[in-house]
Amino acid sequence: MAHTTWIYADGSGINHTIGLYHGSHDGHVAIYCDKKIIQIDFSVKKSAIYSFFIEDEFCEIHINQQKSGAFYYEFKVNTTVKTPKNIERKRLQKREHKQLAIVGVTLLCFVIGLLSFHYYQKRRQLIDTNVTYSNPDFVADNQLHKEGLASFVRFYLLPKSSTAVYSFQTAQQEQVSGSISAGPGQPLRLPTGFPLYDLDEFEVVYHPSNPLIHQINFFKPLPKTIQNYIDNAVETEANTTVHKNSTISPCIVETVFLERGWRSLLLISQQNDSPKAKKEYQQLLFDLKEAIKKRCNY
Repeated sequence: MAHTTWIYADGSGINHTIGLYHGSHDGHVAIYCDKKIIQIDFSVKKSAIYSFFIEDEFCEIHINQQKSGAFYYEFKVNTTVKTPKNIERKRLQKREHKQLAIVGVTLLCFVIGLLSFHYYQKRRQLIDTNVTYSNPDFVADNQLHKEGLASFVRFYLLPKSSTAVYSFQTAQQEQVSGSISAGPGQPLRLPTGFPLYDLDEFEVVYHPSNPLIHQINFFKPLPKTIQNYIDNAVETEANTTVHKNSTISPCIVETVFLERGWRSLLLISQQNDSPKAKKEYQQLLFDLKEAIKKRCNY
């Protein structure tokens, strides 16, 4: 005869002993709880389930027959069947899930805020008092010409400000920072005529023994910066001129870039700034009309 017991602790912390006897030959079943017989069945020779309550929990004993014919036994608390206890349990679970969702959203907002604050602080630290500043206009031309080393500088636009900070790294892994500013309320415009975009990159030449002596060459933008110029020119061209084909504007900009170089992109970007700028833009397209027609079918 098979005999199996389980210990179940109810919601009050009281332990209950549940046991099962299953006859090996006749298959008779007896189930008891705390030494009290609660169910009896006869000739159970295949899988079966017996249900009963312990306090207000709906409990089950599963008699499972394996392919070999042997039996194994399981005690379970059924939390899905509709009982007053389970209905209350589901109500509490829904409330807990809602609370967890609120906590999750709050944490997500906190993390996003923290990352945003960290990003802003990282930019601000470039102009903090613990950073050594350099003046891009302070250049020892002869020293740089003879001994200067090249690197690249990256600019960061400060929010709601006419100031941009920049940073570059020397061959000795030394970080050099500085800033440039425009007049109050004025956009930052480079010697090339282009506006300064966030994360723009240019070539910088510095003196190896004193990197504070350096010169930023705005006439040598890196590919990422040139791509900013191209994107801005495409946007201006698309918003100004209505083309039947949406690929015409990018094609015109690409043709200008390939035929005249990146500096001519300024004529596209500033075509609406003044009558003079519009005339220069129109002259540019006239000069390149054959190349544009060939490349863009326009």
